[in-house]
Amino acid sequence: MRQARSGEELEIKRTEHDIPINWVFWGIVTLIAPLVGLFYYVVAGQELMIPASQYWLSIGAITAFSVVIGFVASAIGGYMSGLLGSSNTPISGVTIMVILLVSVMLYSLLGGAESATLETSTAIGLASVAIIIGAVVACAAAVSCDNLQDLKAGLLVGATPWKQQVMLLVGVIAGSLIMGPVLQVLFEAYGIGGVFPREGMDPSQSLGAPKAAIMADISRGVFAQSLDWTMILLGGALGIALVIFDEILKARGSFWRFPAIALAIGIYMPLDVTVPLFFGGLIWLMAEKRLDRQREKLGVDYTLAANFARRRGLLFSSGLIAGEAIMEPHPLLRQKAQPVDTINDDLKSFIEDMFITMEAEDGIGLAANQVGILKRVIVIDVPHEVPALEALYQAGHEIIAVYTQPPRPAGRGHKVQKSPIHVFAENLDIPIYTPKKFQEGEIQELQSHRAEVAVVVAYGLILPRAALDCFPYGSLNIHASLLPRWRGAAPIQRCIEAGDQKSGITIMQMEEGLDSGPMLLKEEIPLNLQITGGELHDILSTMGASLIVNALQQLENGKINPILQDDTQVTYAYKLSPKEGKIPLLKSAEEIEQRIRAFTPWPGNWCLLEGERIKILEAHIIKEKFINDSSSKGQPGQIISTKPFIVACGKGFLEINKVQKPGKKPMAVEDFMNGFPISIGTILR
Repeated sequence: MRQARSGEELEIKRTEHDIPINWVFWGIVTLIAPLVGLFYYVVAGQELMIPASQYWLSIGAITAFSVVIGFVASAIGGYMSGLLGSSNTPISGVTIMVILLVSVMLYSLLGGAESATLETSTAIGLASVAIIIGAVVACAAAVSCDNLQDLKAGLLVGATPWKQQVMLLVGVIAGSLIMGPVLQVLFEAYGIGGVFPREGMDPSQSLGAPKAAIMADISRGVFAQSLDWTMILLGGALGIALVIFDEILKARGSFWRFPAIALAIGIYMPLDVTVPLFFGGLIWLMAEKRLDRQREKLGVDYTLAANFARRRGLLFSSGLIAGEAIMEPHPLLRQKAQPVDTINDDLKSFIEDMFITMEAEDGIGLAANQVGILKRVIVIDVPHEVPALEALYQAGHEIIAVYTQPPRPAGRGHKVQKSPIHVFAENLDIPIYTPKKFQEGEIQELQSHRAEVAVVVAYGLILPRAALDCFPYGSLNIHASLLPRWRGAAPIQRCIEAGDQKSGITIMQMEEGLDSGPMLLKEEIPLNLQITGGELHDILSTMGASLIVNALQQLENGKINPILQDDTQVTYAYKLSPKEGKIPLLKSAEEIEQRIRAFTPWPGNWCLLEGERIKILEAHIIKEKFINDSSSKGQPGQIISTKPFIVACGKGFLEINKVQKPGKKPMAVEDFMNGFPISIGTILR
């Protein structure tokens, strides 16, 4: 800079020619304007008690803080990018630190007012502002990590920095234009972090956002005054001590260094990341030591040889990354599974868990090694229309055609899949029809079959009167309830949810009303207090297949006398919605326990535990005697005991027995708590 001011002509190497710093400065000033607009938009949308005279001053202070802390976070991220590479930098940790600082600053500006609590709109607005600032800083730090890593690679290959920087700017602009719409599309399609754009979406398909949940919890924790400041202050003091220690090592010229950030990453990052980093560092150290031993032998050629060796190491590391990318998908599927010799109780329980996992993911099949168990076990979903078709076929009835829903995308991969009855009918060489609705052309085609009777099982399309009249003996429906109780789409689940003591199958003659036709045959079964929706579904599938064969035989022999339904006894089983999976902890323990059994396996039952969605697969009601001996009866959702795992409800208490984390297999609650320690007093939400 002295040379430039004195007018001397500077000779800058091509590999050191950056974008002029004054351009960088004016670029920063220019970008402050959209930041001000962003924070104005965010603050204006919240109910913050900011005096009019201080409104723009507050926005200016927030913007200035974001720029300064963004610079610091970018420096930290860039430094760690040089140490570990851009893929392992602690961006989320830096962002959490920023949100913590911002939240404390905003809370201090309120003067510690009692209004700054989670229940107030002001506190929620402040938490939103803190998270937006954290998002801005996170983007700045992430771009810094990536750009510095690119510049480092460019230095190794002799690139021109200013040209790289121009293209990096283009990349940032392009990424900012693309990333927003992509995230919005993903949000609209799946939901993110348990938040959905509309009702009726499947919670199991929601994209996870655990770090976002942590950031929100920290921000709320500051305003609720519930953070453990002891650990935060202890960590800060230790960080200062380590920085001083590292500077002492540097002043003494020691080969060893002890950066505090590297230690923090070792604590923050999972073990499967830090252990390979350690061994990679050892390999680098051994290579450097070997080069040092050859320094005298190589002489002036040492620098050339060292750079050549380091570039070879970089290429080798690139190969490792590429190899991992090729081999990473589903490594369990490449391991050899063991044969199953005996069917015992443990295997039966495991198969039941596999069915729960499969149906929770909207799948039609699951192999044991997909959930980490190397056994030759596969489960396949067979809906209750398949047993009915199989029973009719084996009874010798001539099946002229099968009508089913068109193939549709299903499962996480959204591959187009045929319905199970479609596949089953194909194997029997039965003609298959998949109309999307019944209009004049479809009804004429239906008449052309000249069938005597139709059997309808969970078809999913409304059949108009003209379609029902195509058959001399009418259209028979296998309905999974004791009509007139539980007309509608979900009789099995609503029956258990209501605490019914019996269920069964009704064969009825279809008419235009919803499950309102005359009843031909009925068969009932008692319900035990442990049965789930999935178990009752399987029982009624077998029962319905047998009963329809019996009904057709009696219909042919003229021995059936239709019975009209009593409209005064009608109840409706409304269609299940994925949003019903969230457990309403304000309800009584009895209602929740029935609901858990009814909605297993679908739509499932879940609640939030420290921001993470946990599925509850099994639970039972705790008697009052145990609770009367307890020191705390708790509020709804509060954990009042961990051994056994007991949760307070709106009325009564539940003991949780089996749970499932997202993407994991079902497990006993004891095994769950071994890896997820829980404190008494924690609230399930």
